[in-house]
Amino acid sequence: MDVQLPTRTVLALTDLLTIVAAAPGAGPADRYELAFTRDQVAATMAPVEVLVLAGVLQEATDRFGLDPATRDACQRWSAALAALLAAPQDRVPLAIAS
Repeated sequence: MDVQLPTRTVLALTDLLTIVAAAPGAGPADRYELAFTRDQVAATMAPVEVLVLAGVLQEATDRFGLDPATRDACQRWSAALAALLAAPQDRVPLAIAS
């Protein structure tokens, strides 16, 4: 079953991935991976895509020399996406402030 993301969530995640790609520690290969991931974010995603997105955001917190606010946003979104995948489908908990 696909995961449904609100438009506001899609916009927040694509913005966050754009910011992470612009971080000083992101090299060309990192920027490519982040751009590819950003292009995959949509209102309807396969669970495996959501899992990959959560992993990319979690990994970004250690790799790219992010400022504290961006690092915190990556951690929050990664945790929220993981919780979304773990929740029963009739109780989707994605109400995160971006």
